Amino acid sequence: MLSFIYKKINGKDFVLDAKNIDIFSEELEHLLSNAPLQHEDLLKLRLLTETVLINWMMSVDEGTKVSFQIYKFMGRTHLELAMDGEAINPLETLDDFDMPTQFAEMMQSFQSDIGITPVYSYSHGSNIVKFKLPEKELSPLAKTGMAVALSIGTYAVCSLLPGEWAQFISKEIFEPTFSMFMGLMSMLAAVMVFASLVSSTVGMGDRKLLNKYGRGVFLYYQLMNFSFTAVAIVVCSLLFGIVSGNNVFNAALLVEVYKIILAIIPNNIIKPFLDGNTLQLLFMGIAFGCFLLTYKDETESLIKTIYQFNFTITKLLTVVCNKMHYAVYLSLSMMLLNGSLSKIVSAVNIILLFAGITATLTLLSIVWISWKCKYNAWQMLKNMEPYHFTW
Repeated sequence: MLSFIYKKINGKDFVLDAKNIDIFSEELEHLLSNAPLQHEDLLKLRLLTETVLINWMMSVDEGTKVSFQIYKFMGRTHLELAMDGEAINPLETLDDFDMPTQFAEMMQSFQSDIGITPVYSYSHGSNIVKFKLPEKELSPLAKTGMAVALSIGTYAVCSLLPGEWAQFISKEIFEPTFSMFMGLMSMLAAVMVFASLVSSTVGMGDRKLLNKYGRGVFLYYQLMNFSFTAVAIVVCSLLFGIVSGNNVFNAALLVEVYKIILAIIPNNIIKPFLDGNTLQLLFMGIAFGCFLLTYKDETESLIKTIYQFNFTITKLLTVVCNKMHYAVYLSLSMMLLNGSLSKIVSAVNIILLFAGITATLTLLSIVWISWKCKYNAWQMLKNMEPYHFTW
């Protein structure tokens, strides 16, 4: 019982100098290799701890010792750095050591990225900085499985109730909640696409560089999207539209896709955000980014604001996406209660074929890009995986 409340994992003392800071940083990566952090987040944590130690080193005499320990408190992993002496808050002394403002902003960004905010305290003549690591989380697949099981349980319970009760729960509770969740995600996604494109375009730094690479990337992206969709529609139309005689997939859909491409320029600036039209958002983001890049000196403050706005929206969307299993539960529960799941199951062969064709073409594209750029295809595929924790 006591070991669950507090359990020391590792710790040692070392003299505060550049060499020992480097050794400590490498040991820290090894000790926290099984923590619920991605590798890049672990590197950011290393940089944060190095910054704390360097700030202390620049404020004290040679030979000063620092102790660190890694422990678990109530099942949560903590990292603690301690140094005896006068009170020196390493989290507030960046300016005193003439560190660039960009570096201080980067440190703050790292804290937000990995969800770890160091806390400083001074107690009984000792400076203490604590880092509380994120809690262990279930994988997205496990969360989705739990959502499916819970929706089946909800359906079983509601099937024992009178029919009008089940319909009331589905129509008046589940449906508006699901619509609100998806509306929130759609809103954030549309804004994030626009802000990310503007930031990326301005980040090119030079119109010549943008003209050289940006145009090719944009056209390649649109060509791949159109090609994948067109091929999948044609194959599904041949296998299902002609054989079964239905009109689910036919050549007219290709014309609709073509019309969407022609409508890349929106009628007004608000409509793409309301409709979530990706093509129009791409056009607007790149066009606005080009304008800011052209008048970079005059719009410097606006560019900084857009960078911060993009970071904030991305974080908000990440939080919402981490709750996607709730949307799975609500959606599946509605389909079970309304009896619409059977209609989807009847068309599952078309859905699976469409998804399979698109996935195959995507994989072939990844292999081709990795071969052309001399980059490991498996590593590229891993980098495209959704964010998940492992322990």
